Amino acid sequence: MKHTHSPLAFRVLALLGMAQAAAHGAAQVQVNFDSGSQALFNQPGFLLHPGSAADGDGTVLQLGYYDAATVGNNFAGVWHPLTGAGSLNVGGDTGSGLTFNTTSIGDIGGGAAPGGSGIFAFSLVFNATVAGTFNDLPGATTIPLAIRFYDGASIGASSYFNVVSHDTWLWKLPATPSPLPPTVNLSLSDAGLEWQSIAAGQSPATAFRTSLPVIPEPGSALLVICGSMALAGSRRRRASMMRDG
Repeated sequence: MKHTHSPLAFRVLALLGMAQAAAHGAAQVQVNFDSGSQALFNQPGFLLHPGSAADGDGTVLQLGYYDAATVGNNFAGVWHPLTGAGSLNVGGDTGSGLTFNTTSIGDIGGGAAPGGSGIFAFSLVFNATVAGTFNDLPGATTIPLAIRFYDGASIGASSYFNVVSHDTWLWKLPATPSPLPPTVNLSLSDAGLEWQSIAAGQSPATAFRTSLPVIPEPGSALLVICGSMALAGSRRRRASMMRDG
């Protein structure tokens, strides 16, 4: 099933982003990422929720990368979100008050009319002189970018996620625009997409769907309990060894 939306707003947004980037002499890189003619679904096959007309309150959408990723394995290493929930980039503004760490499904940025279910479009400039937009960037041009999406409005409220990447979505090192900054374009319309669910052995039918279980990090209380149990076990073993000796 495909979901089509007009690319006009995204093209205008991209041009505005490039014009703004060209007006500054700092090191920058621009990333355009959109759903193209596709859409994203949850595990049962329903379109991911876009939230309200406001940006940032749809289901979680992150642009990011795995820090050991290469074109041989796009999903190797630890996940680093450049945008969306958990991102260290807490600044920026696409024109509608949306900060980089609140990207979500249904947002098309730039103050444009809200997008529909399962779709998105962004044009973001990571700029060394704009606070909160230049953190945790990849360090090499051999690292492919990726898009991670969840089935909830927060990671904690999500049950499943998935990640999509492509061998041509390679990071570009920031540079002073001349006249435009280095640009990386990502679209779900690109042929040859790679899905973490399929790489993990799941069915090809999981493409465009959240299908990987979200494994929550252990809470602090649980960590304290586990630590106490481990300490008590260690003391019992020492006591037993002293008796035996």
